Amino acid sequence: MIDIYFWPTGNGKKITIMCEECALPYRVIPVNINKGDQSTPGYSLLNPNNKMPTIVDAEAKGGPITIFESGAILNTSAEKTGKFLAEGPAREVPRAAVGVLADRRPSGRWRPGASLPALRAAEGRIPRCTASARNVRASTR
Repeated sequence: MIDIYFWPTGNGKKITIMCEECALPYRVIPVNINKGDQSTPGYSLLNPNNKMPTIVDAEAKGGPITIFESGAILNTSAEKTGKFLAEGPAREVPRAAVGVLADRRPSGRWRPGASLPALRAAEGRIPRCTASARNVRASTR
């Protein structure tokens, strides 16, 4: 049985869909991100990133394992069941499967998920930077 620490966001839904498609038994444990449940000490023990989703696979080879970041969870589910894995060169992979077949290096998982808040924080500044760059370009002509 897989415990999915879940809230109905895009990343949370990916995991429940994958479990359904792979016929993996799972139990949903709600993590209300609107109330800050992901920042509780208990959840921090499972996921030091304090983000959602997280799974605990009690039936993993070698004993129970905790996995976080949706890409890592999708890869692990695909490898566990043998479904949604590509055979042959990457160019033969259907476009819909690209998310499941992402780079398998653990460091490649942490960076994209962890950098999103920084990108969101910069989002408000990007249009002003672009406008400033246009003004500089125009004044040098």
